[in-house]
Amino acid sequence: MKPKVLLVYKTETYQQYVQREKDAHLLKLLAKRNPDVLSLKQADVIHRKSVKTVSKALKNYPIQLDIASRAQVDKLKKKYDLIVSVGGDGTFLQAARSI
Repeated sequence: MKPKVLLVYKTETYQQYVQREKDAHLLKLLAKRNPDVLSLKQADVIHRKSVKTVSKALKNYPIQLDIASRAQVDKLKKKYDLIVSVGGDGTFLQAARSI
């Protein structure tokens, strides 16, 4: 039986408020190339690459891999042999509390 591994990632601010919720204020700042919003976008790109890199590395092993955002972890019913967190302290702590 393959070990069950869960990869938990955080949802970046840019993804949450610009891409999903289409926050009008942030979209306006983005259109004006506001450096603060551009840095949110850059952080999102870096984070997505990190999740992709870790996921790709884990897929090299004979495991059953599930991937979930930290918001989805509470809904998971499976038991895991290993949990890998890609994010910050909050992502790690959310995963630990939920599992």
